[in-house]
Amino acid sequence: MRSRGDPIEHSTSERSLRAWRGASSPAVEQARRQASDGVHRPDVADLRRERAALDGLLRRPDVRYLVPMYEPEEPAAEVPLGTLNYLLDDVGVRPAQVLILDQGSARGPRERASSTGVAVLDTWGAARRVPAAFLDRFGLPALGRGKGLNLFLGILALAEEPDPPTWVVLADADLRDLATYDFARYLAWPLARPTAPAMSVATHVGRNNEVVSAVRFALEAIEHSPSVAPATRERLSWLWPALCRQVHMLAGERIVSFDALLQTPLSTGYGVETCLTVATLERASHGGIAQVLNPADRHDIPNGRGLGELIHNEQRMMNSIARLLLFLVLHERPLAQWDPQTVRQANHTLARMLPGMPLLPSRPGPMDFTPVPEERFLPAVAWLEPGERAELAALLRRSA
Repeated sequence: MRSRGDPIEHSTSERSLRAWRGASSPAVEQARRQASDGVHRPDVADLRRERAALDGLLRRPDVRYLVPMYEPEEPAAEVPLGTLNYLLDDVGVRPAQVLILDQGSARGPRERASSTGVAVLDTWGAARRVPAAFLDRFGLPALGRGKGLNLFLGILALAEEPDPPTWVVLADADLRDLATYDFARYLAWPLARPTAPAMSVATHVGRNNEVVSAVRFALEAIEHSPSVAPATRERLSWLWPALCRQVHMLAGERIVSFDALLQTPLSTGYGVETCLTVATLERASHGGIAQVLNPADRHDIPNGRGLGELIHNEQRMMNSIARLLLFLVLHERPLAQWDPQTVRQANHTLARMLPGMPLLPSRPGPMDFTPVPEERFLPAVAWLEPGERAELAALLRRSA
């Protein structure tokens, strides 16, 4: 396991950027500049020296925190207290700034969250009551659990407040060992620079990097395929190298401008970070992405109760994200330029596609070709009609 970000950056870029090094066009030159910029490497001394300024930024009333949570089992006794104690006690964030987005957790995690004074939103209950007219308009099936759906409802809840935020910090509820993995201050570092990005991402070497690198390498073959439309090929000529420079594209910890969240169509499930990354790169003229290298290890609750279940769950998640990313980069229209009709058409296309299959057996024993979780696309919150928005907001108020 690599312990620093530079090796994975170099191995990714050296292999993935071979085909575009000699190319020359304004779009490619812009991608080159963007690829070489944006990785911040503050050390502990830097954070200590600027701690007052960073904490002041993170405590501002126009900075809010969305914390997705799904912990169906009681034994995870520290969830969500690791994340919340860090934000409330260490960083000094006020409880009113934090919103837990709960997708049907056990009673214990919900009660522990409420005991800290933060608001807990029952997004699982709201998702099951989404009106049929909304689903039909955007070509969606009945909705259930999914991280993207969870964040969509959280974004809508913030949009309904009298004073919507400027920045939103995203952080998972099951983080641990935050005395060393000081993600909020690292994320705030680029925002304290003279030119703030549209999104700050916590970059570290972890379980997802090698898998995401494999997806990037697949783009090399796709970009040269004769079946790729000219418009898609032109878009790949600048989007692909920009994607190659994303050290940890699936990082759950990030700070995003609220305007970008309002304008971005998200996927319903695991691919939500991929949608945010792709759309922000496509809007590079509005600030782009700042990657912040955090040298500490990131720890969370394992995604499975044993090695077999862990491999099964991780593999299904990674294959789902890979399928979504390939769909996005091969689509004729940039995600940042989608509209409600594009979302509906994309969902109808995804509904007709065969489910993806795992690359390896997903469980010990006989090969199990379990389909990957099906992703669908949600509309950007900014696109909602007044009646739709009011109806969904009423669901959220009943779920608070």
